[in-house]
Amino acid sequence: MPITYTIRPDLKTIIITHTGVIPDDEFLQAYADLYNNEAFDISFNRLIDIRKADSSPRSSDALSKLASSSEQRHEGVQSRPKTAVITSSDLSFGMARMYNALSSNASRDFTVFKSLEEGLSWLGLPADILSGQTEK
Repeated sequence: MPITYTIRPDLKTIIITHTGVIPDDEFLQAYADLYNNEAFDISFNRLIDIRKADSSPRSSDALSKLASSSEQRHEGVQSRPKTAVITSSDLSFGMARMYNALSSNASRDFTVFKSLEEGLSWLGLPADILSGQTEK
């Protein structure tokens, strides 16, 4: 599956991993599935690992739709969940920054990192969090 996620209530974190080429419709559906999962908690931080993804097919329209959906879901949320996006390519870094620019959501912090260690540190997560996770 190109986008998988693990919800970690013990760490109040959702780990989302993108792999390979993901068409816009699959990209949007994966996040809709996550948001509709009964274990999803809007207040949890997010670690989004896109180091193994090919972001070249991602359209600005899909990013805009996801940003709008996310903003709607965060309306009225009192906590400030953090989102750390981890990328290894300039293209993916730029696409993540474009998503951030399209989102006017002030209810959370969003930062893009090229270092997994920096992202984990910013979220206060253990260095081994990605080993042995169960994905959905």
